[in-house]
Amino acid sequence: SPITQSCQATAIVLISDGEPTSNAESAVLTEVVGHDASGCEDLSVSIFTAGPGGYTAGNCGPEIVKDLANNDQISTIPGSTVKTYTVGFDVDGPGKSYLQRLAADGAGSFFEANAADELNAAIREAINEIAGGSQSFTQFSIDVNKATYSHDNRAFFSLFSPNSGPAWTGNVKGYFIESNGFIDTLGQPAIEVVDNVVKFTDTAQSFWSSAADGNDVMSGGASEVVSTQSTRALLTFVGSSIPAGGVNLTGSSDYSLAKENALITDAAMGLPAGSALRETSLDWLQSAPMGDPLHTVSLRVDYAARTVLYAMTNQGLLHAIDASEPRSLNDHTSTSELFAFMPQRLLPNLPKLATPVPGSDHIYGLDGGLTQWHTDTNNDGIVNNGEKVLLVFGMRRGGDAYYALDVSNPLSPSLEWMIDSSTSGFSDLAQSWSKPSLITVNDGGTDTRMLVFGGGYDAAILDDTTAPTPSAGNALYMIDDTGSLRWSVTSANHASMQYSIASDLTVLDVDENGAVDRIYTGDVGGQVWRIDLDDITDTPVVTRLADFSASGFHPFFYAPSVAAARLNGSLFLSVALGSGNRTDPLDELSNNALFMLRDTHMSPMDPAAIPPAIVWSELYNATDNDIGSTDPLVSGPAMDALELAKGWRIDFSTGEKSMSRLVTFEDTIMATTFSVAGGSTDPCAFDTVSRLYTVNIKTGEPVRFLDDGSVSTDPMTAADRITELPSGGIPSSPVVVFRAESGSADVYVDRQKVSFVDGRLRTIYWHAR
Repeated sequence: SPITQSCQATAIVLISDGEPTSNAESAVLTEVVGHDASGCEDLSVSIFTAGPGGYTAGNCGPEIVKDLANNDQISTIPGSTVKTYTVGFDVDGPGKSYLQRLAADGAGSFFEANAADELNAAIREAINEIAGGSQSFTQFSIDVNKATYSHDNRAFFSLFSPNSGPAWTGNVKGYFIESNGFIDTLGQPAIEVVDNVVKFTDTAQSFWSSAADGNDVMSGGASEVVSTQSTRALLTFVGSSIPAGGVNLTGSSDYSLAKENALITDAAMGLPAGSALRETSLDWLQSAPMGDPLHTVSLRVDYAARTVLYAMTNQGLLHAIDASEPRSLNDHTSTSELFAFMPQRLLPNLPKLATPVPGSDHIYGLDGGLTQWHTDTNNDGIVNNGEKVLLVFGMRRGGDAYYALDVSNPLSPSLEWMIDSSTSGFSDLAQSWSKPSLITVNDGGTDTRMLVFGGGYDAAILDDTTAPTPSAGNALYMIDDTGSLRWSVTSANHASMQYSIASDLTVLDVDENGAVDRIYTGDVGGQVWRIDLDDITDTPVVTRLADFSASGFHPFFYAPSVAAARLNGSLFLSVALGSGNRTDPLDELSNNALFMLRDTHMSPMDPAAIPPAIVWSELYNATDNDIGSTDPLVSGPAMDALELAKGWRIDFSTGEKSMSRLVTFEDTIMATTFSVAGGSTDPCAFDTVSRLYTVNIKTGEPVRFLDDGSVSTDPMTAADRITELPSGGIPSSPVVVFRAESGSADVYVDRQKVSFVDGRLRTIYWHAR
């Protein structure tokens, strides 16, 4: 047997160009299926249309592959099942139907090929599916019900399946969320834990899927919608500059992303003149399944007539999917893609995606954040009454640009503007990793809405670095709804702002007057910044709140979690971050930490009295949880040391990294981490370790939520901070879900409910005067 260990994926790939022609009765067959061939289903009628007993050559095939897929083939090796994948090479009729049946019963997939290149592609897809699975880096997308201010009962997952080539498959799938977790459209549990890995159940059927799609990233969901839709509105804009006032992308065939559009030239696609790849690539895209949404999270917008789900992928398309339904169980109707938009600069990726070369680097397209800018004149959360809504989105590793689409009418989108590092005033812009935050600021005495974001990530300099390294992206930018620069902070304002700011920003209205007056962010050099905004027409007060660049490599890739707290009666803002190099998740030698910084300057910072940056030695080391000791001779001095410190830190184990945004809820910091466990000669031992930390915001002590939703008051050790997560990859940020029918808050990581907090939520009633 080729099966040697429990952790391997084992499969059969059967390639055939015709129908089965023989069926040899043997003792082995009887041993496998438990009876001789006479006990097998007669396929003569159901597939081969030859009458009962008229064509038995294919009999027992389904029974064999079903046994392989559902029973351990080596009794001493758990999980030693074998899936069957089939490839039909230039075959149709009963032969094709037979191969489809084998793939279905063998828990695999059927692939069709009619030429040599298609056969190569089919085999690659089969191998990628065997090795892959449904994975996600990001938290699920869940909306707020405008009537109850609780969360909606529908959640959407951005999923992908990695492979050895440049083009990864992806999908967006939707499920209902209830008190016990996620359920599918049939009302059955959608999630299970198998071999300590959380996955979608094999029988789960997600929104818009024609059949059960389970954990197969390529089946069902939004990808099924776009790949089976007969006519798609694929759009782009080819030109040297976007006209003032924008471009209605459905107003002319010049914006059609199709081979008939003569403006999409060979050169625009990065091809030599006369290349056949221009037409074949554009034709391929018309029915291509979705690409991978590796880091991007989908966004829903409610209109008077429909709800639209906007989702981006590294294929380079922003998809607009009608997500109005389902709203209830047993609704399996499909939906439609309203349009999909691809920026001009991503057109050269199409030939590489349509005809991928195995072993090539992964291709990035649209993988950044999506921000909705809705001018909601009646404050009902719905785009109606002629209201305007912009979608502003970045590219992450796909490029250094931000784009704005006017989707006030989702059937007629308009490209409004684009900015990149060549745009005047944005020379420090790097890859657009930072999701723009929509804020209201004081602009010369007038409250004005703006977008603010970090300068991004400088991949050319920073990839593979293991120390703080000056780079581009070392800036903050603020723009208006036309994309015009209104305010910025760069190294020209503060010489120490020399490292990329790749993270999102945390924005606060400290004085509660309706306008943002403070921004917190970290950079990849290990610094934490505070910017005070009294009036954006004045010079901002830039404070380097903390600097750990001299104490190792502590890159910050995610926005701080900021909350108000008190220690011994003194009010402060807790600024919590976790360090870890997001670009090198498999590094086993890094040393990172969870930080809580106390910002005691509640009032606007005096530019003439800016305090020195907090450094490593000024933080209390809470790693061993001495404050939580039952010995007062230990806990007393520890508490004294914390009060004198400017915050605390908890050191992670070597190689452990914070790779998602922290969440502060009910005086508790929740943070997920990721590491790999190597060093063993056992080929199955290279495993990932995913954790959830729950710690007290003030002291770093463990917080443990009990099964009834209360907080444990028992003495705890440092290890009680940690919950080991059954995850097959990098865990998402924690998500706190408030359900309308519940007085508790549920906490999710990835696809699993990890705890809930009971009795803390209450309804507030008010009336207008």
